[in-house]
Amino acid sequence: MKQQTIKMLKAISDETRLSVIILLNSVGERCVSDILTSIKVEPTLMSHHLSVLREMKIVKSKRVSKSIFYNINPDVISGNSIQIGEGITVTIPGVLPKKQRVR
Repeated sequence: MKQQTIKMLKAISDETRLSVIILLNSVGERCVSDILTSIKVEPTLMSHHLSVLREMKIVKSKRVSKSIFYNINPDVISGNSIQIGEGITVTIPGVLPKKQRVR
């Protein structure tokens, strides 16, 4: 359990991965090209970051034709909080809880 918590903290501590989490939590499901438009990194690097987030089950992915879409896993992230271990929750910076968002 301790190792899983450490891996989760490492996954969310990277600036690019945290940016992906904030983006998807704010705007919802996006394809890789939309994510790359918002977060300026090389496609191969983004692929690595998305892979880490998938491995930690922070995001879910689905293939539609030739595109891969990513979304936040609601079992791990709820509103502006992320469950990183048993009984350990971290607030995601820069994200308003869904009920407080202005549309």
